Amino acid sequence: MAVSPGNVQTYTLPSAFTTSNQTPLIVLIREVGQGGYMERLLSGAQAMAHEFGVTLVALTADGDQAAMIGLVQQAIDMHAAAIIIDHGQTAQLKLVIEQALAANIKVVASDLVVDHQDVPEIEQDDMLMSFLLCKQLAADYDATATVIYANIDAHLPLIKRDRIWQDFKWRYPGLHEVVRIGAVADSIAAITQQHMDAAIIAHPQANLVIAMWDEFAKGAEQAIINADKAEQIKLYSMDINDYDIQRMTDPASPWVATVATDSSNRGRLAVRVAVALIGGERFKKYLLIEPLLITQAFLIEHRITNMATLIAVLPTLGDSAMAWYDWMDPLLARQGYTAPKVGKRAEDALHESEAQLRRAFDQQSQLIETVRALSTPIMPIFDHVLVLPLIGDIDSNRSQQIMESLLQNIMEQQAEIVIIDITGVLLVDTAIANHLLQTTRAAELLGAECILVGISPEVAQTIVQLGVDLRTLKVYSNLQTGIAYALSRRGLTVARSGR
Repeated sequence: MAVSPGNVQTYTLPSAFTTSNQTPLIVLIREVGQGGYMERLLSGAQAMAHEFGVTLVALTADGDQAAMIGLVQQAIDMHAAAIIIDHGQTAQLKLVIEQALAANIKVVASDLVVDHQDVPEIEQDDMLMSFLLCKQLAADYDATATVIYANIDAHLPLIKRDRIWQDFKWRYPGLHEVVRIGAVADSIAAITQQHMDAAIIAHPQANLVIAMWDEFAKGAEQAIINADKAEQIKLYSMDINDYDIQRMTDPASPWVATVATDSSNRGRLAVRVAVALIGGERFKKYLLIEPLLITQAFLIEHRITNMATLIAVLPTLGDSAMAWYDWMDPLLARQGYTAPKVGKRAEDALHESEAQLRRAFDQQSQLIETVRALSTPIMPIFDHVLVLPLIGDIDSNRSQQIMESLLQNIMEQQAEIVIIDITGVLLVDTAIANHLLQTTRAAELLGAECILVGISPEVAQTIVQLGVDLRTLKVYSNLQTGIAYALSRRGLTVARSGR
């Protein structure tokens, strides 16, 4: 940095932008180019390159992994200053990426995992996107819905999004996925529509569609409308562009929510990071773009008609504040541009978004703790006598929770007898039986005798067939007789009421 007369600061450009008559070459290699999201990403990258006065060449592999490798090699042969690789398969690209780095070519990964500290990874935080979407639909449907799920394992962002959905299905078993649709094809929306047509016929009870890519959402929405099911089946998705906004703002559309970043911003950020690397800057490994939940009601309320009006209302969707350096000012000025205002207004909105997410996470954590407590109620029925009713499935996580909660209650209430009622447990296998035995043994170490009640004929037969030895436990057919035994151990009897 230099200081000019009048204390006006000027900034010295890195030598890469001053020592050659040729502008640095950046090559953008995309695995997939079709769809509004990808088109907007390209336009953002092209605009940022133009503003910096660098040359950008965009190449597309159309989903062909062998072609991706060839395109990276082509970029190396072109003596590119930087290569941006958008999507792709990590294992196949690893060797050619190392070749580029060895040739002193900067590499930027966009929605691609590259195990190399010198390759920054730009991502729109797909796992957070999926969390925000699943949280919203779980709240809207009270975590109970019959789900048609549109997703594939073809791209890393979709795999990340799927991981969160799998967690939500485990957390909320009432979200019942009846079928999974989706395919990679020349016309993703059209193929998805065909799959969705068949899914609606096969599963007429379905009332929710989750589309982990807006290309899936487009086809799913059309199928729902064609089947006249817009009132019954609602659509939740990822990503957003002008077409998506036009569809969502139709009051008759079943498309009620999406979670997104602006793909133009991602394209601009990728080029800006490449320019910064060429200029000698270094980055942290991960550059995560914050996503936002956008609902149909919000779009209609704010009269949003396209991405430009959406960004005006939600400025954090616009240019990211990441990877702006003072020396970029004269670089932009040479082309007649100035750095966008990504300061206080955007930061304030981002901080509010982060605060909302923290509040939502805290509420989610509190809800989880409440549900855990409710799922394992331990009730004192007399001095030093507890009843533990068990309902539903018991896996290893829940069995650990049951044991911890029971032992804590035994200590707090100085319990001497615990009645474990398994009337509501429909299935008992070897693992569940062993969990029960471990729980009773732990309770006995604290001085509490355990009684097992509520064994149905079906469960009794299963226990015998499994060869599970419950002879160390007192076993009674129902809760009433178990309570009678427990009271007798306390020197009391149960008086029968007369008429």
